[in-house]
Amino acid sequence: MGLLSETLCSFMLEAEVGESVTIWCQHGQTVTTFLLWFKHTTDSVPLLVGCKKFRTLTPSESCYFYKDTERLVMSVQPENTSLTITALNISDTGLYYCSTMAMSKLSFRNSTYLHVKGVNKTQVTENKVTVFGSVVVILLSVLIFILLKHRNTHGGGEAENKVGDSDVMHYSALQFSVKKMTRTKKHNEKTETRCILFSRTENRSSVLYLIRYSKCF
Repeated sequence: MGLLSETLCSFMLEAEVGESVTIWCQHGQTVTTFLLWFKHTTDSVPLLVGCKKFRTLTPSESCYFYKDTERLVMSVQPENTSLTITALNISDTGLYYCSTMAMSKLSFRNSTYLHVKGVNKTQVTENKVTVFGSVVVILLSVLIFILLKHRNTHGGGEAENKVGDSDVMHYSALQFSVKKMTRTKKHNEKTETRCILFSRTENRSSVLYLIRYSKCF
């Protein structure tokens, strides 16, 4: 079972969202050992974010149990190691510290607290999308209201026109009937023949028909 020891000297580092930072740690190793970087937050256990196998005579190599990432880059020098974080996010805020592991002994070195300020680009994008969606909904609502109002206005005008046309047609039929009856009366006075002229209108399939017939005696 390994033993734990620590040599801590905390630092404070602030950066903006989208920037890059480099955190340094002195390891002082003279033998082959593993160098590790951890990130720790108040609501999580320590998270391994970097690992290299340090060699004194040959370049360091990646650890077989850790996969390097593009955004977190670890480098190793003879006496120091560094962790570079690119394209910072709010979630990168936390306590970072390095450690060495040799002969089943894990030793913690100096730590640095990183505070990332600002708003994530993803959050800004989501806010823009929300605002744009709200504007689109409002515009569509206004457009639908205008179309409905325009439709109702024209529909009422067409109904009034139909009623007016119907009244004119009935009126014409009535006048025609009166004139015919007048002429008939005049004719009766001369010929002494009585005729009665009947007329009516029928609405069949939205078409108005004028029907006339007479009876003489």
